[in-house]
Amino acid sequence: MFNLNNKNQSADKSATETTDKELPESIFEQSRQKEAERQTKTVISKDCIIRGEITGGNDIEVLGTIEGTVSLNNNTFSVEESAQVNANISAKHVNINGQVVGNIEAIEKIVINDTGKVTGDMVAPKVVLKDGSYFKGGISMVENKVRSAPATKKATEVEAKPTATAKPKAETAKS
Repeated sequence: MFNLNNKNQSADKSATETTDKELPESIFEQSRQKEAERQTKTVISKDCIIRGEITGGNDIEVLGTIEGTVSLNNNTFSVEESAQVNANISAKHVNINGQVVGNIEAIEKIVINDTGKVTGDMVAPKVVLKDGSYFKGGISMVENKVRSAPATKKATEVEAKPTATAKPKAETAKS
């Protein structure tokens, strides 16, 4: 006579829907997300030596030695204190705490921290040299993004790159 089953079913259904929406992420889901974040960074260990061309789609943290070229145009390249890099580097962000010999191009930013040492030219919209850092070479700060093609010159070649000079505005005569 009274269709109570339908009312109870719809009440149970709406209670289930709100409970699912209000529940925080499970511990397992949080663990999966942390693991995915860890997998997006490659670490080159302290005792590792790599010679040649390095390209990839992950951030790279270097603790060891690299000789050659590095192209990570959408990622971060970090040189840690124990690292020695003799390579031309092209990346989105470059963070230096160790030693680099070669030209560096960054799409967004280059940071040489207090323990960092760089010999070579740098091109980026933002360049940060922290107190205590060492730098020998040329700096070209461009307005927008640096070209995304990797640097192809040998790391031992350090070439000065011409920079754009601002033209003074013409003064207008007042009548």
